[in-house]
Amino acid sequence: MKEEISYQWRCLWIGKWITTRHHSTEESIRKEHPEAVPILSSKITRTVPSTHEECLQAMVNNSTGGVSRPMMGSDGSLLMVWEEGKQ
Repeated sequence: MKEEISYQWRCLWIGKWITTRHHSTEESIRKEHPEAVPILSSKITRTVPSTHEECLQAMVNNSTGGVSRPMMGSDGSLLMVWEEGKQ
């Protein structure tokens, strides 16, 4: 698992400083707004699965999404929900 840190940002847009409505990582906001300044009080740290196994475990642990019983492929492997049609 990796940690992803995101903030709301203050950006210069059409000559005025605005606050973003959404949270973004520094990497993604710098592509469009290199001058952006993070609002430190809006910091959110998310734990993001980085491997297939971690993604399956996160789906099982999450009560609002994913499958409670993982689907099995024809070869006995576990399938992700979006992999259902790929065999």
